Amino acid sequence: MIDQEYLLVFFTFIPIIITWFLIDIIRKISIKLKVFAIPNERSSHDKIVPITGGVALCISWVLIISFFNVFNFNNLNSSEIDIYIYSLAGI
Repeated sequence: MIDQEYLLVFFTFIPIIITWFLIDIIRKISIKLKVFAIPNERSSHDKIVPITGGVALCISWVLIISFFNVFNFNNLNSSEIDIYIYSLAGI
């Protein structure tokens, strides 16, 4: 059995690393597909920015939850499954 301390370290730093790599990949895809937020008077940005950064966060979160389920580290209850589905839908 794996020590709880190692699991805590693993599930703290691995999502950060996954998200860091995914943000760069998704940013490049966003630039290629020209998916930008163009600033206006209500915007907090001064220049054009890609609007798909949250996708990397959701993908990272889904991967970690899936990893939990595959290795049966925790049993998801119905509210956690609802959150999982809502994050996939982007709500």
